[in-house]
Amino acid sequence: MTRDYTDWAKGFKNLKQFALSKPLDTQIAHVIEYYKQMPPEDALRDLWSHDLGYRKNNKDGEERGEQEVEKLLLGQRGSIKSIKIENGKKVLLLYVTDHNFAMANQKSGQVICDAFGFIPKNKTTFRPVAIEVKVTDGNPWYAVVENLIQVRLARTNLNNIEQRAIKELLPDFCLKEARGACGLIVAPKKYYSTKKNLDAAKALIAKLIVDTEARIMLATSDSLTDPEPRLTYLAGYWPKQQPKP
Repeated sequence: MTRDYTDWAKGFKNLKQFALSKPLDTQIAHVIEYYKQMPPEDALRDLWSHDLGYRKNNKDGEERGEQEVEKLLLGQRGSIKSIKIENGKKVLLLYVTDHNFAMANQKSGQVICDAFGFIPKNKTTFRPVAIEVKVTDGNPWYAVVENLIQVRLARTNLNNIEQRAIKELLPDFCLKEARGACGLIVAPKKYYSTKKNLDAAKALIAKLIVDTEARIMLATSDSLTDPEPRLTYLAGYWPKQQPKP
């Protein structure tokens, strides 16, 4: 089990490096081909025991880089935070539940979401969301592939994620299903400023929508410091229908 999963994770992670010298279509095809390779199910995590909300305890009491964004995105330890994602006049409500959400049951090849949450599809069905926070690390292509690995693991492990959500996370919502896990990248506007990398990331997301069930959204984090914290939609997946917040 360990060797098979480790090889799967390593191979997927190697696709995060985008090469401007290579054809974009070829690189996209490689990512999609790898996405369709299912991870070993016996490597999937089925138990969680950590607290909800922001869980890091910095020795100096200060957060830096991605941690600053994560703390704005998450509620205090033990709590769930709701954040609006604004797309013009359209609004999604995101419930951010977990911090440093590990997806595998082993250390070698471990995949960790910076945060994890849920977007309501209707009154009884929520969509799990793997959240990747970026500030300076990598580029938009790098972030999309990293988030896609998380989405692949989440979609393979939906039953366990669903049961945890129903029993522990969202008991006040009469939740019956957690279906259709998707991805969300949260980063400041300047992270998306390199046009070639952003265009490549958008092209990959668009092709994923055509060829797979994977859905990833890009959003900016600059408005998280406003009096009413919110994310702003930039590109990628947006549900055709959503309940009103």
